[in-house]
Amino acid sequence: MMQQSRHSMCLKCFRKRWPRGKYSPWQVAPRFRTWETCCFCLERHKDGIHKERDPLSRELRCGGIHDRLSLTTRA
Repeated sequence: MMQQSRHSMCLKCFRKRWPRGKYSPWQVAPRFRTWETCCFCLERHKDGIHKERDPLSRELRCGGIHDRLSLTTRA
């Protein structure tokens, strides 16, 4: 079984993939949000949307941030 990754998404990227979808089930409460980098467009945001998917899946194509993070954690 593949290990799943947590993808941080900005609202703009979420809307590109799911134009009519609800983002609230994947959104962190406003008081717990921090600045993050969107896994898809690599822009900084504070939207608090996280999707848990395999980074190699066809549904979500990550911009490569997980590859860079895994290289730094292995060293």
